[in-house]
Amino acid sequence: MSDQEWGDEHLSSRFARHAPPPEAPSGVATPTGSPFADHSGTEPPPQRRGGRSSVNTTLTHTLQVAALVWAIVNIGAAVLALRALQGFEDWHDGETNVGWFDAHDAMNTAMKVSYGVGLALFVGFVVWSYQLTRSTSRHGITDRRWTPGWAAGCWFIPLANLLLPLLVLRENERIAETAANGRPTMWVHARPRVTSLLGWIFVVAGTIMAFVGTTWIGIDATIQSDFSGPRRGYVFVTVGLAAAGIGSALLALAVGRVTRLDRTRSS
Repeated sequence: MSDQEWGDEHLSSRFARHAPPPEAPSGVATPTGSPFADHSGTEPPPQRRGGRSSVNTTLTHTLQVAALVWAIVNIGAAVLALRALQGFEDWHDGETNVGWFDAHDAMNTAMKVSYGVGLALFVGFVVWSYQLTRSTSRHGITDRRWTPGWAAGCWFIPLANLLLPLLVLRENERIAETAANGRPTMWVHARPRVTSLLGWIFVVAGTIMAFVGTTWIGIDATIQSDFSGPRRGYVFVTVGLAAAGIGSALLALAVGRVTRLDRTRSS
């Protein structure tokens, strides 16, 4: 080989080493790692998160209606408890006990209705909380605290169910609100509205007060020796049922708002 030929071959090998990759044949797919792949440094498009909300709209509306019905029943029972208290006071002052007994029986009937509606509301909240937690998890958030399983199971843990469902609801509210604004990963810094917090506190505190109040009310022969117990009981039942009714109405508003925020992301 002559010096000229050797020099041409050496230069050709150096230029080939830095030459751009050949173009892919038209109509042929370019697999990953192929010499025909694009190595220009452009990043692949990010995976799309979000999607459709998995919260059932019918369930949400039914839950809101049930919460409002429970609120009305509780407030009505509170009014009847107040009437029973007035009848008790009248009987204590020497009047007939007919008005007291009638008001007390009406209060008991209203409280039984409240118990039935409240049980249905409990089941609805368990299912809705599970669906909402599963729906907000679609945003790919890895640092959230509560899973869909916990969202449903925490309702059945004694004493813990006085707090954990609220924590689940507040976390879902924060995620849904930031996701509706296109920033789901910023949920930790979001501040949920006070509606759900006040509603939960009113419902829990009111239910406990009403339960305690019923244990202080008794209509039997021993009532004549202690008038403070029934009087205190009626006061607790009245305040407790009224508070639970107000709290239930606030929770109905919170349920509607969180569901709307969650569905905003899917549109």
